[in-house]
Amino acid sequence: MQVSVIKYIFIFFSIFAFNLLSQEQSTNSVSALDEYTKAFKFGTPTQKLSAITKIKRSKKDDEFALLVEHYPNESNNRVKSEIIEVFKQVKNDNAKSIIEYAIVDDNNKVRQEAYLLCSIYPDVKFESNILMNISNESGAVLDSMIVALSAMKSTSASDYLLEKYTNNTVASSTKIEIIKYFTETKDSKGEDIIKKAAQNVGDSALLRYTGVVGLGAFPSAENYEIIQKLLEEDIPEITARVIYILPKYSAYGDVKKDIFEAAKNDNESVRIYAIKALKNYRAEAEDLLLYRLKNDNSQAIIMEILNLYDDTPPTGAMYDAIKELADNSANKRVQDRAKKVLGLDSSSNTEANSELKS
Repeated sequence: MQVSVIKYIFIFFSIFAFNLLSQEQSTNSVSALDEYTKAFKFGTPTQKLSAITKIKRSKKDDEFALLVEHYPNESNNRVKSEIIEVFKQVKNDNAKSIIEYAIVDDNNKVRQEAYLLCSIYPDVKFESNILMNISNESGAVLDSMIVALSAMKSTSASDYLLEKYTNNTVASSTKIEIIKYFTETKDSKGEDIIKKAAQNVGDSALLRYTGVVGLGAFPSAENYEIIQKLLEEDIPEITARVIYILPKYSAYGDVKKDIFEAAKNDNESVRIYAIKALKNYRAEAEDLLLYRLKNDNSQAIIMEILNLYDDTPPTGAMYDAIKELADNSANKRVQDRAKKVLGLDSSSNTEANSELKS
């Protein structure tokens, strides 16, 4: 009987403490929301920025809704930009309401940030605004508009952007975004400028690199010849990007041979892209991958090889090599990644490891 009474008292106080804690948390939540509401209504820009930082950390829907409610009444461009930044970093559909106000803002910086936000939340309802105003914009704002259209996969601006590019009336940064636009939309109108950008040694290096990647959107026998010539240039930055798109050209040549060779390149970037591409030929490349895993001095290379085994666990010699990393690697990041690939953790025992290996 005494035990039952003690048990009852324990349960009673447990429930009481839980309810008290829940009420306290609820009160704190309401208190925080009230604090932020007053900061936006009466506070200085610095106090508003402080509130925004706290909201970004808490990630609560009612606080995000407060940002949307306040935004139309905000006059400080820095505060507006910071609210936009919140929705870049924390995915929340309230962002679309912010975009509707921000893309018509008088401030160039705010509009630029708004269109970049639009690329994170692509919605065709914003397309008409961009198409209506694109001819009035330049520089960073125009670039961000193109980024947004690329994310929407909208081809409505193809003719206008192609004309701006070919007439050479835009900055290099805008040319790069136009190349990316045609790469993302796969609109054949842009194929010719992409081919020229990839091959033109007179263009900026970044424009050339972007053009090479763009060739991945238009695989053909003709373009396969172009990327073979690009490989012959033996420029690591070009080679790495060719290797990146090469699997898309498997119908036009022995791309596997070039990828295998690139995995042995002295340049780390070239090797990284080759290892990524070897995902399509993992069984055939196991000896090569095993050698790189044991002998490559690049952490990035080791991590990329481990990434190849996310879907299918390694076996045999590859299992042994990854298990060695899981047990003895001096690099904590590599060790943790190896354990994750093998499905192990610090509490795993020898028996469990043996079962996984078999």
